[in-house]
Amino acid sequence: MKKNFKKKAFTLIEISIVLVIIGIILASVMKGRDLIKGSQIKEFNQVFVSQWETIANSYFSRMANVLGDGEINGGTAGEEPDGFMDGEDSNTTLQALTDSGIEVTELIKSDLNDPFYRTVDGEMAGKCRVKIGFCYYKINGKSKNALVFMNIPNDIAQAIDTIRDGQPDGTKGSVLAVQTKGTSGDDSVEHTLWDAGSTITPVEWNDIPSNTRYVKHMLVILEH
Repeated sequence: MKKNFKKKAFTLIEISIVLVIIGIILASVMKGRDLIKGSQIKEFNQVFVSQWETIANSYFSRMANVLGDGEINGGTAGEEPDGFMDGEDSNTTLQALTDSGIEVTELIKSDLNDPFYRTVDGEMAGKCRVKIGFCYYKINGKSKNALVFMNIPNDIAQAIDTIRDGQPDGTKGSVLAVQTKGTSGDDSVEHTLWDAGSTITPVEWNDIPSNTRYVKHMLVILEH
């Protein structure tokens, strides 16, 4: 005699319980991801961005001169200091820092064995090699010395802008957004400064032309 087996369907309560469990799991995964991302941003800001700002300020305090301003301060060969960063390649400043008693390689622990570079992962841009430069620009009619973090993912810079200025607008405060010079796909272009003394117009972080691959130059304006 054959037995008839009836398939038992899930009840609404059982389905609801499963959906709640799935929701909890997804929420935990997202929270963990956010914590990891937040930790990465905090570390990048502390050990690279803020550390370089401290170095530039320390040099000014010790030498009464602006870092990267004229040959004596690691700027353009043959140029005399005029109070503004020359916009030379970052590596030309290393000797000036060493001569002032600031050992950059001990203060900046780069994952690329070069204190002027550090990698960071962007949400859309992926892994980027960020390079620091030293330059001055005319912003809103005023000449400003700035640390330039070239080829930085928009979301990372936006978070740093929020930490420092309280809002991620990119156009006000001490952290400003500037379009990269040239196109992406070529590191030598992505790590190119705008010419010293150029008139720079800050932009919104989310103002993303298709050729910049979700990256910008982030300016950290110095007080000297």
